[in-house]
Amino acid sequence: MKPDDTLTKILHFAQTHKDIEIVVLEGSRANKHAKKDRFQDYDISFFMEDTLSLRQDISWLGHFGKVLMMQMPESMELFPPDLKDGWESYLVLYENGVKIDFTLIPLSDVEYYFTHEKLTQVLLDKNDIVSKTMGREIIPSDEDFWLKPLTQRSFDDCLNEFYHLKGYALRSFLRNEELAYNHYIDSMRETLLILLSWQAALQKRLKAPSKKSPKHNAATPSFSFSYGKHYKYLPHSMPKKYYKLLLQTYTLGNLAKSRRALKAMQILCDTATHYIAKHTGFIAPSYKAALKTYYRALKTK
Repeated sequence: MKPDDTLTKILHFAQTHKDIEIVVLEGSRANKHAKKDRFQDYDISFFMEDTLSLRQDISWLGHFGKVLMMQMPESMELFPPDLKDGWESYLVLYENGVKIDFTLIPLSDVEYYFTHEKLTQVLLDKNDIVSKTMGREIIPSDEDFWLKPLTQRSFDDCLNEFYHLKGYALRSFLRNEELAYNHYIDSMRETLLILLSWQAALQKRLKAPSKKSPKHNAATPSFSFSYGKHYKYLPHSMPKKYYKLLLQTYTLGNLAKSRRALKAMQILCDTATHYIAKHTGFIAPSYKAALKTYYRALKTK
């Protein structure tokens, strides 16, 4: 099934179902900046006066293809859902390779939804409810996924978290606790990726043609773009040698392997910290020296 065919089926179903008032497309397919490919799933929300008809009989999910597997987060016990009360979701894998994540939302939550969700495209609104409720046109925006603002406070916070987690990792190393050691290295990488994204964004800004607008000043800490979910576009903005180092941080296993990963992570952290401090004038805190002292104390006891 082609992607266009999938949306056609969704819209036809909604148009012929009397209880569905609004259909909204969310996520990467609504994002003009996201790379399009056949692997993208469809994030679809149906707004209904009463969602009970579709919740009581879920055979309607078969309208879009043969269901191979699905997940109903609101019915799960081990992994609690995070949707607003009254919302119901169905994450469906189809035989033809299409994945559709449906969410059923009460019509009374239109204002709440569009106030909190910005990356949305209205595909169908039978009675023009959205524009009447919101008083504006809904234009998809990925601003909620833009890089975190780079300020002296956030720079310090990021490094504080990195080295705080490193303290846990070092204790796990000395205890020969491989699983815990790898866990903390994984957590450290999340903060490292924030640093690396800031570094890449500053480099991008410095390479851009010089303009008088403050938006193009390298020291301006705000960025109006994203490197994608899980930083998937970040490698395109990194020198090859640093990307190679970053990949090394994912090579975990026994203590020796993971220690090499941690060393690669520290090199990247040092490089990014120095670059950011140099090009913003921010003060780099002395957490690295503090961790060295802490580690020596742990080893000598």
